[in-house]
Amino acid sequence: MLANTALKVSHLIRLPLFIRSLFGLAKPTPLRCEPYPTVETVDGWDDASLCSVVGFKAASRAKYEGFKSLNKAERILSSIVLFQGDVNNGGFGMWLDGLRPDGLSSIVPALETVGASEMVSLVRSTLAEFGDLERFTSQDEWQLYLETLPDTFHNGLELLSSRYVEAENEMLEGAYQYARHHWQQVRTESSWGSGVELDNQSG
Repeated sequence: MLANTALKVSHLIRLPLFIRSLFGLAKPTPLRCEPYPTVETVDGWDDASLCSVVGFKAASRAKYEGFKSLNKAERILSSIVLFQGDVNNGGFGMWLDGLRPDGLSSIVPALETVGASEMVSLVRSTLAEFGDLERFTSQDEWQLYLETLPDTFHNGLELLSSRYVEAENEMLEGAYQYARHHWQQVRTESSWGSGVELDNQSG
């Protein structure tokens, strides 16, 4: 079923321009310039592109309106797409460093929802090292905590790559199916999505 996984993965982590600008990776561009699926066009979207675009649309909402503003579909898709993109581009360390604690705590329920049991086991054991993530009240506090961890911990994150690769196909298949069935639940109207140019900060 996932014979073209390599192609799909490359599509998923090739971020749309407005998302690259959102996280400081490209010159800002108006959000409205990017294509987005509609009821009339969604059948023409491949699974990877659909999952990527709606997942990052939800991530954009989280950046501007807060993670708690997301509905269930938005939490699931944004969590998985950001997780997949970060780990493929910079490993588990990049993922852990880049997200707020409330976003980190959402990944296991998201993976469970799409049936990614192997990835659930890997991520749950990794996050168990931190205990209760809700004790961190800000991203700055979270990042300062990460800096206090010994080198042995950070080196150990690099060893997770092989287990991640083994579990990735199952996660992608589940995420693609979920996005196909729930993409309309990802909202597109908000104050940040009205054509205002995005800033170049990721904090």
